[in-house]
Formats: sequence, C-alpha cells, structure tokens
Amino acid sequence: MLDLLLLLAGPGGFAAFLALLGGSYAQAASSALVALLLCPFAAPMLLSLAGSALIVAASALFAWLF
Repeated sequence: MLDLLLLLAGPGGFAAFLALLGGSYAQAASSALVALLLCPFAAPMLLSLAGSALIVAASALFAWLF
C-alpha cells in the first residue's frame, strides 16, 4: 500500500517541480497539495526535516556569535 502511495505522489511532486520551473506558481502549489494529499506521511516528514534544518541553523548561529 505504501509503495502505491509513493507511486501516486511521485508524479505530483515532479509536476510541481516542473510547474515551478515554468513560472506557474498556482499550478505548482496545486500539484504539491495533491501530492501531499495522496501521500499522507509526507507532510510530517517535511515538517521534521524543516525542524531539523532550523536546529542546525540555530546551532551554527550560536557557534558563530559565541
């Protein structure tokens, strides 16, 4: 089942990337939304990656300042 969801969400993410390259931001947003809806575990994974990136950025800023 998980592989099927990834198979369905993959083209949506690729379509969003291609729409961004073409400058169609509304189409990119709708493609990304459809990809996230088809693959429900992707949103928490993206939030986790964003949180990790913020922690790394905060650590680097702290090391640079102090």
